[in-house]
Amino acid sequence: MVSKNENLEGKYWIMKISDMDSQNINYDKMSRGDVEERTKVDNYELQDGDIVMTVRGIFKLLMVKDVKDKTLINSNLVRLRVNPKLYNPNFLKLFLDSPIGRAQLDSFTVGTTVRQIPIKMLSEYQLPQLSLEEQEKVVRNYLQETNEIQSKINKLQNLKKKNNQELYKKMGLDGLYQVSGEEDNDL
Repeated sequence: MVSKNENLEGKYWIMKISDMDSQNINYDKMSRGDVEERTKVDNYELQDGDIVMTVRGIFKLLMVKDVKDKTLINSNLVRLRVNPKLYNPNFLKLFLDSPIGRAQLDSFTVGTTVRQIPIKMLSEYQLPQLSLEEQEKVVRNYLQETNEIQSKINKLQNLKKKNNQELYKKMGLDGLYQVSGEEDNDL
């Protein structure tokens, strides 16, 4: 996909690096376009559970979900489609984003001005050899622990907010400001 194929009335959504973050695809910013006549669209079309990774420039990684029909990636991205009989896509994403996974990717990187990962090099990428059941257990435990940690963080942030409000009240400042939103209300 190149910019000359962009067209507001195009048949396809064209995903660029700037259209993704670590959690979602931003369709509001995404271009529309058409493809050249002989393009193998299946090689570029996204499906839920695919992992999208940058191969040029800054490293970004995303496991896609809720993909709109006819969403394609451009040439600065690579789509990894996980074989569900061998790998859990959440496990693969977590591994790719781990220090060991990132170190492997960095070892494949070429270019001094613009970082690039040659797609052929990805075939040499080494993955942990865990059974699908073990992968699912690792992911489940990790997500459960992460949720518990986030819950504790939220409780501590609420305690901090309440403690600050109590301090301001004792200082006689409670009538001088109004609490709004989720932000910390330090003066």
